Amino acid sequence: MQGRLILTSGRTLEFSHIMLFNALHVNHLQRLMSTAQTKLAGFSSPFGALGSFGFVTTVLAANILVESAVNRLLTAEARSLLDEYEKLLFRIRQSGLLVPVDLINNVEIPMPSVWSATVVNQISEPSEVGAFRVPYVHNGDPYVVIGGADSQVSIVWDKVEQYEVV
Repeated sequence: MQGRLILTSGRTLEFSHIMLFNALHVNHLQRLMSTAQTKLAGFSSPFGALGSFGFVTTVLAANILVESAVNRLLTAEARSLLDEYEKLLFRIRQSGLLVPVDLINNVEIPMPSVWSATVVNQISEPSEVGAFRVPYVHNGDPYVVIGGADSQVSIVWDKVEQYEVV
């Protein structure tokens, strides 16, 4: 099975492999980002006050102090998560696997987010015997890495004018 795409520049590229990434790592990466975004959304106290001017100002001042402390904590936690995200993203990008087009599910659909493959990996430890199946998916980046017999190229998926797999 081979693929061919035409870029908006008019350049035609043929490929037999597409780079996919370990689905478990990609899912973990997405959870990290989601959690960080939630923490960065901040905290706002649901408490208000009715009463005298002095009482209301005291409650509002207390709310501001509590919100500020909680938001500083959430921001620090989010920074830590984003640091972990960045490190994991780099490791995922370095560990991509060029998968033959004929092993990729839904490859006929020009949406990288629906591509998946199950790859059988041999256990490399001499004491272990056997193999295990690993799910691979596209990592959600705006570019796709395609490969042929002796080369690979990264393309920005938005620049693809025409795509086909035959």
